[in-house]
Amino acid sequence: MPKRVGPAPPPRRLSAPFRVGGLAAVGLAVLVGSVLLFRSGPAAMGTTPAPLASPAAQQAEAVTATGTSEGEVMRMVSGPRSRSVLLQEPLTGAAPQGLVLVLGPHALSAARTAKDLTLDQLRTAGFALAFPSTVDGDWNAGTCCGSSMRAGVDDVGFLNEVRTLLQGRYALPDSRIGLVGYSTGGQMAYRLLCSSPRFAAKAVIVAGSLQAPCSPSTKLPPTLIVHGLLDTTIPWAFTQKRTQFIDSAPRPGLTSAAAYADAGRCRSKVVDRTDGRWLMGYRGCTGIASLTVVGMPEAGHSWNALWASRYATGFLGPLISRT
Repeated sequence: MPKRVGPAPPPRRLSAPFRVGGLAAVGLAVLVGSVLLFRSGPAAMGTTPAPLASPAAQQAEAVTATGTSEGEVMRMVSGPRSRSVLLQEPLTGAAPQGLVLVLGPHALSAARTAKDLTLDQLRTAGFALAFPSTVDGDWNAGTCCGSSMRAGVDDVGFLNEVRTLLQGRYALPDSRIGLVGYSTGGQMAYRLLCSSPRFAAKAVIVAGSLQAPCSPSTKLPPTLIVHGLLDTTIPWAFTQKRTQFIDSAPRPGLTSAAAYADAGRCRSKVVDRTDGRWLMGYRGCTGIASLTVVGMPEAGHSWNALWASRYATGFLGPLISRT
């Protein structure tokens, strides 16, 4: 008889392994400064130009930062566009021990995303949180969404720039960088991982869908996918022509997870449907360290109804304790 599965309690110690029922989620930017900085002596003196500034120096000169009540807002140029990132450092007051990039949903500002997604427990544990901005409220996640998709905004490039910049700022190893994506931010997280499999050491995708190609990989990170079975914005198991907030036909959450598992070369899955909740653990994967999918039976698209803060904190917390 399958073991009864209840809600995952908020972890008191982030070093404890994350578990959902009997399934374990095992082991979950190079700011583009297109301006080259030349330092040369007067031509009349016949001096030889000094070497180009290092990438790190270019980044430092290209970024501006402003302190706000929500955190530090960093502004930068990525390609032809000015972009920003809201950065929140650990509540401990100490130097960050890890970094989590958080991709928010349609039309929400970085500040509102930080407020609504309530991930302060990660900051208490020693993580810095980075909330990159969208262009016109949307991410270019492939076949979604809005003007970002139509204009071909290079969000994959932007996010890699943000990651590299902050990783260098805090001198963090790759093993301490996590990723969270919610709704259209979850769609962007899928595309980012499929394009840059080594972007994060662990990833959490909440109420998202895979809208971009995802070729088989041997590098995808441990990933936790959380989705509501009653979701009508990005449905769990059926397709609709258009949703309330997304001007596209999103791939269902269930088939998105299956396509991602295919990219991870997973051979089978174990499904536990105790209490109506879908718990899927993929097995025999050679292209992804672990993949767990949680389908919440009484939840729609709401972050809070999906217990997403709890799942994200429990899954990403060990990034600090294990290294």
